Amino acid sequence: MTDNPPRPIRILLADDHPVLREGIRALAADERDMEFVAEASNGREAIEKFREHRPDVVLIDLQMPDMNGIDAVIAIRNEFPDARFIILTTYAGDVQISRALKAGAAHIC
Repeated sequence: MTDNPPRPIRILLADDHPVLREGIRALAADERDMEFVAEASNGREAIEKFREHRPDVVLIDLQMPDMNGIDAVIAIRNEFPDARFIILTTYAGDVQISRALKAGAAHIC
């Protein structure tokens, strides 16, 4: 009997700052149980990339150009109700965090 290693967690990374995306990828580079399958620089692109790659989880920033992270979470969850999100933000306001959780985010970082 052959032991197959578990499939890595497939991640979509959505943030408008390329340096932050690069840093997150670098931090997780040695993690064998995680794989970045796509990146997006705004909410509309995150929706497109989700449809294309169907990741296990989306790391998404709240404040991005063209479409913010909350609106992207809502749009993705409307189409894919089981989608999972972790919100990336430096925003300290309770209103934005509350909106993200109501939209379907499970964690705020």
